Formats: sequence, C-alpha cells, structure tokens
Amino acid sequence: EVVDQFPDNETARRTLCASCHVPLAAGVLPYRIGDRLYYDGLAWPSCWLVPWRGAYSDRIIRISALSLPLSDIRPSVAPLWWMMLPPSINILRGLFWCGYQDAALWFTTEPAPPSDLCCRRTNGHADKLDDGSDLAKWRAARALLKAAMRPVGEQMPSLDPVTGEDVQVLIRQYRAAAEQASRVATWALAALAALVGAVVLTLQPLMLPQLA
Repeated sequence: EVVDQFPDNETARRTLCASCHVPLAAGVLPYRIGDRLYYDGLAWPSCWLVPWRGAYSDRIIRISALSLPLSDIRPSVAPLWWMMLPPSINILRGLFWCGYQDAALWFTTEPAPPSDLCCRRTNGHADKLDDGSDLAKWRAARALLKAAMRPVGEQMPSLDPVTGEDVQVLIRQYRAAAEQASRVATWALAALAALVGAVVLTLQPLMLPQLA
C-alpha cells in the first residue's frame, strides 16, 4: 500500500509510526489506523513474501537504517540492538547525518548499466531488465529533482542545529561507535560459541558410557 496523502499532522504522525512498527519491539499486535493494520515493512523478506508496495512499473528506492541487504541507501554498519538500547544523542545525530550523506552520494553516483544477460520473462517473452534496473531507477529519481545536485560536501551544514556540534565530527563519532559495537558483538558471539563448544566436549565423555 502506498500512502502519499496526509490531511493533517496527526495522520502523518500515525502513518510514520505504522511504518516503523517492529513486531515485538514495538508491540505484539499490529498498529491500527482506521480499519487497517500495519507492521514495519522490513519485518518480512519483500523479495519472497510481500513485494515492495507500488504498481508493477513503479520504481522504488529502498532505504534501510539497519543496513539490510538489497537496500539502495543504507549505513555501512548499524548494530541491531540500538533499536532497543539507543546510543547517545550525539551518536544518533551522527547516524542522521550519515543517512543524509549516503542519500546525497546515491543521487550523485550513477549506477552501472544492467548486464545484457540479466533479463525477465513477461508474457512468455524475455525482455531486458531495464525498467527495474538500478540505473533506470536512479535516472527516474534524478529527473524528480527540482534543482541541480551540488557536491555532497556543499549539501550538508557545517554545524548540527540540535547539538551545535560539527556535522563531520558527529558522523565520525557514529561510525567509530558502530564499528566498536560490531567488534564487541563479534567477540561476544565468538566467546559464546567457544563456551558452548567447551561444554559439549566436557559432557560428551559423560554421555558415552550411558549410551554403551
């Protein structure tokens, strides 16, 4: 479903809440707007179960704050537990400006053309995958711009209006915090795997006599 009409601010607010209503994290039951029920659109694999909303010929830019695969605009690193245990305001502002920068980079970087080997079958005929390619989508999005794109560095302010901090410093702080959190998670998972392996090896001699 595509929602692009907002008669008042309350409708817009509730629509945004519905679009990020993550199961369990935001509640078990779906978010209700009128007689319709909603969950976060990234709660299911859109490639296999539910397609991205829109008509067949629509071109949709997929944006993920969690760095999910198959997204067009996404951060390089985004710890999943930040949804439940968010970092400091400065780190979140760095994430905000990193998303702004990633979007600007996407609009200024032309994708590679699709391969001739990549095709789809429509009405029994193989057609080149041009309408749904990243290049066609990028060109369609660029055509909607109302002004010429400036260099990425000129599109962002020097100071964050909320914290008063340097925007580039906030971006560096976010990336450093995200990379550190990812390293800690990797080490924690490795330690847990080693602990489980040690427990299994310890219990194995005790189980063999019982089986015999």
